Amino acid sequence: IALEDDLQRTTAIPMFDEPLVVLTAAGHPWAGRTDVSPTELDDQPLLLLDEGNCLRDQTLALCQRYGSQPPVAVATTLSTVTRMVAHGSGVTIIPEGALQLLTPSSEYGIARFGDESPMRRMGLVHRVSSSRGADFAQLAELISRLVKEADLPVAPVTASAAA
Repeated sequence: IALEDDLQRTTAIPMFDEPLVVLTAAGHPWAGRTDVSPTELDDQPLLLLDEGNCLRDQTLALCQRYGSQPPVAVATTLSTVTRMVAHGSGVTIIPEGALQLLTPSSEYGIARFGDESPMRRMGLVHRVSSSRGADFAQLAELISRLVKEADLPVAPVTASAAA
């Protein structure tokens, strides 16, 4: 899960950081940009996932605009949101690794953030009371290794970044 969530009675093992990108329709003026500023999202029709989804919360934190300009639409699944983007209803924020799931890719444009790309930290979470902490640590290491071997666009969590 994304580790920005409030994790009560659980412990989190950080695994990797995942860059976020702006998904647009293929013909959108932002398609192909590599210098988008989060403040520019305020001027775009924003499509979000339902309340309680961590990607929704991360998107709202990124653009800080919910109070003044609510999203254009809210959907239950990422698939629905991406289809709405393809049809020109607005833009959304997705993890860069999710781009591989979009078909046909010719319907979409990608805009990347300039300077430092926003990231979300992913990790494995388990109950604090579990006696299998070492097993979970091994599982987190295995998942991190598989993600790296799959050449997904992620950054390793360093000891200083995990603190």
